[in-house]
Amino acid sequence: MLRASNCRATVQKLRLKDFEYHIPAAVWQAAEGLLRAQAVRRLQEVERHFWVATVVDGARQVEAEVIITPGRVKAFACECWSEGRRLMCPHIAAALVKIRQYLNQKAQEREAQTRAAEEARARRLNVDNILANTDLSDLTAFVRRYAERDATFALALKAHFAGKIADSEEHYAAVLRSAFPKNDPMRALKPAEMRRARLALDTLMTRANASPPLTAFCISAAVLQQLAERAATTEPPQRDEWLGYCRQALRHLIHSEHLAPEQREQAHRLLIELFVRTPYPQELFPDTLHFLARAARDESAYLHIRQLFDQAAYPIPTPVLLLFGAALAERGQNEMLQRILEEHFDEPERVATILETLDQLGYPAAVLPAGTALLEKARLPLRQQLVIESRLIASAEHMGDNTQLASLLRRRFCRQGDAPTLVRLRRASGANWPIERERLLAELYAQNAWDKAAALLAEDGALDALAALLRERADLSLLQRYEDHFLPQDTDFVRETYVDALGRHLHEHFGKQAAEYARDQLAALTQKGHRALATQIAQALIDRFPERTYLPEELAEAFPKAQRPTFTLPNPA
Repeated sequence: MLRASNCRATVQKLRLKDFEYHIPAAVWQAAEGLLRAQAVRRLQEVERHFWVATVVDGARQVEAEVIITPGRVKAFACECWSEGRRLMCPHIAAALVKIRQYLNQKAQEREAQTRAAEEARARRLNVDNILANTDLSDLTAFVRRYAERDATFALALKAHFAGKIADSEEHYAAVLRSAFPKNDPMRALKPAEMRRARLALDTLMTRANASPPLTAFCISAAVLQQLAERAATTEPPQRDEWLGYCRQALRHLIHSEHLAPEQREQAHRLLIELFVRTPYPQELFPDTLHFLARAARDESAYLHIRQLFDQAAYPIPTPVLLLFGAALAERGQNEMLQRILEEHFDEPERVATILETLDQLGYPAAVLPAGTALLEKARLPLRQQLVIESRLIASAEHMGDNTQLASLLRRRFCRQGDAPTLVRLRRASGANWPIERERLLAELYAQNAWDKAAALLAEDGALDALAALLRERADLSLLQRYEDHFLPQDTDFVRETYVDALGRHLHEHFGKQAAEYARDQLAALTQKGHRALATQIAQALIDRFPERTYLPEELAEAFPKAQRPTFTLPNPA
């Protein structure tokens, strides 16, 4: 085979489909003669786009080469060429015609295969082909008969096309009523019933998510009316599923910015009805109350809530009290909220729950006065006191109300006497700390809370006042807690107080057990490194009780064996 790359002619403008119009007429006539004689033999594509053909021309055979990229004749060469020739010969032209015929045939075969595949797909038995080839009246009759036989299909049909009749909440509610059992409507569903309910709910909520605001509103209102009570009364895991649908529906009702004013008013009244009249899921309280409280900025919405409160029988049901409380908090009517809650202080735990919910909703200014009054006037379990107190402290800090914060921290310190609370109280009091400290001390003295008073004085560095308190109380355990504040600078005070406290004990108690108590207290002092001080105290006690002859030996055991001092009884007068 000829590989005449060195003499192959390159052509830029010839297209395979009409090259014959761009070559000499004599060449084309000669090529047509070769084609009629079927002179082109053994045509093949030896490489991609590189074609070789053998052309019989009279008594001789020549080999023609052609390079064709899609639609274009790029280069060609032939054995018939003499040196230096570049123009197309009849052999090349005949070969190009055969190549064109071959490529056209292949293209037609591909088109035929494509048409055959499309026709085969069209003949397949699938839903699209059936719908495309079925008369509407036949399809309608089939759907009607199938819906009569299959309740699940009928339910799916209703759920999907309910809005085609009208965007009416009642239509969607009818779909949901048919999806749930009619007898004992609040019981847990059986698996088959659960699948049926899910089918209706998923279909409706999918439509709500993809529909205009009015459709989404109608669907969501129907879902909440059907599921709110069920979500509040059933047990997991079904409860969790109902809550998921309720949350989706609630989001459409309260977070859509495109609802018309009348629809928002309908949502407001619907949610009030569900919140107040029926069991309502606790998990939906925050979002629902936020929406209703914000709506209460409008006077008509507020009056609606106020009317519910005024018409409710005492004791006011918790949902009504909570709803009215949230409305008052949103409107800044905190004094009125406090008065209303005080009327229910005979049920302190219920009021505490309402305050906790209002705090979670972000109304610290409303919670603070009512919560403080609850702590002062109601009898709450200690655990609940601590919870409310912590919430009130956080609210006061958030609001920057240092007066109220100091009052709450003072209350906590009077109960706990801990250093962190005292530090926070001093910081909240600021420049008023001296006055606050005296007020706090007065409360502690009135409560006989000497240990907390001592802690306050020690933390504040008021050592003279602390010494006076320790001297007055002569409480050895209290002295031992703070003796390091006075040693070694004021040894005399510590010695006198020890002697006074231990002397009182020995005066009121007798025998070996009383002496052992004194010995143990001195041993603790010795172990801290105050051996000389302990020796002085022991001798003073021996001098005060000379009749107790066993006291020197017993007190000596408070010291290490190698360092025991020798005590002697005083000479009798």
